[in-house]
Amino acid sequence: MAGFSLSLIPADSPRSPLYFGNLTKHERMQRLINITQARLRYIRHKTSSSSSSRNATSTKPDTIRCPMIRDIFYFAAHVNIGSNNWGLNLLLDTGGGLIWTQCEPCTPPNCFTISYGNFDPRNSTTYSKLPCSHAFCRGGLYDCVNNECVYNIDYGSGIGGGEGGFETIRGSTKGVASLERFTFDSTEGGPIYFDGIVFGCSNDSENVEWGDSHDIAGILGLSFSPDSLLSQLDDRIGRKFSYCIPSMDEEIQNDVILNFGNDIPTTTRRLQSTQFITPQGSHYFYLNLLDISVGSKRLGFRPGLFNPNDEQGEGFFIDSGAPVTVLDDDAYGVDVYKEVIDAFEQHYNYHGLVKSSIAPLGFELCYEHTHDIQDLLLTMTFHFYPRAEYVVHSLDGHYFDDLNGVFCVAILRGGRSMLGAYHQQNKRIIYNGAFLQFATEDCPN
Repeated sequence: MAGFSLSLIPADSPRSPLYFGNLTKHERMQRLINITQARLRYIRHKTSSSSSSRNATSTKPDTIRCPMIRDIFYFAAHVNIGSNNWGLNLLLDTGGGLIWTQCEPCTPPNCFTISYGNFDPRNSTTYSKLPCSHAFCRGGLYDCVNNECVYNIDYGSGIGGGEGGFETIRGSTKGVASLERFTFDSTEGGPIYFDGIVFGCSNDSENVEWGDSHDIAGILGLSFSPDSLLSQLDDRIGRKFSYCIPSMDEEIQNDVILNFGNDIPTTTRRLQSTQFITPQGSHYFYLNLLDISVGSKRLGFRPGLFNPNDEQGEGFFIDSGAPVTVLDDDAYGVDVYKEVIDAFEQHYNYHGLVKSSIAPLGFELCYEHTHDIQDLLLTMTFHFYPRAEYVVHSLDGHYFDDLNGVFCVAILRGGRSMLGAYHQQNKRIIYNGAFLQFATEDCPN
């Protein structure tokens, strides 16, 4: 089994192509929430089967005043492709399949600017087009048009009015499905390359924007989809990858190392395990969540409440691309978010903490912290089938706003339930085939 590693650069790191500048702690958390909310809209757009989502009216490009697709991704990765080792930055999408980059020839206006230029397959001896006879083209993943295997990927985000306060804006990228050599760094003796990786050579992208950044060339899909990097390397890495996210409150964040196959480090901590229960046709990493505890109080959610139904937006999945954890306010008719927040509120009210009139950044439950309240802070535990206990440490489950002198329960209300990166801090997370494994670990800062 092969092993290699990718350096993932958080969006708020000064080394990131998405870096906004020197932000305060408050501004960094606002960015995390903005990315989470945009990510939530993106996921709802991708999984919705309603006609309103399919027929959403696009906003004219000249009315878009904020980056659209940029705000649904949190990590950037540097990879090399082709016989000439063309280096490029791709945004990681754990919910998407296709790996794609912008290629030559690409004629404006449907091309975005890349500071280091587009990948030119004519300069690579390892490049070829994916034949229409390939299973991806015959099986409906892509289409065969004029004897070429082509794709059309649709993205969605939102600004302005509309349902839920947001109007869906669609971006898309089109191109030729292709085959190419991908080269990655390895911790076991230098670069390692894989020939014949299916990827998209895009030459027609509409409303694809990275804000002010011109250093992003496309997307790196890492879902259960058959065309993702994870699935394509299944027989060589055993569909195994792992990461360990350090504190996200730090002013300067180090890269997160994404380890594949044999490059996954061993841990001395006790690994717990739960099986993925992703429905057929979905590519998200759904988990079999049984219940949630706040402190020592188990909330007793009814059996089956977190069973996945991707089209209706039900279930619970892990998503490192969503910085902040979101809990559903209407899971099969149950307001999970409210029940969890109420449990925190009852505890803090009982101990005489003063609820703050200031609720910054979209967090709804905040308290003043004028003295040391660390011993009163509650953990939160996700109980997974069969007996896996995922404990969010009390400090990792709260946001401390020093500017306003308050602390908040770091959970957002939303129409999906997903375990975000903020609640994955200082955890060794291993995606091991059909199972998720995890253990508490001091991740390097």
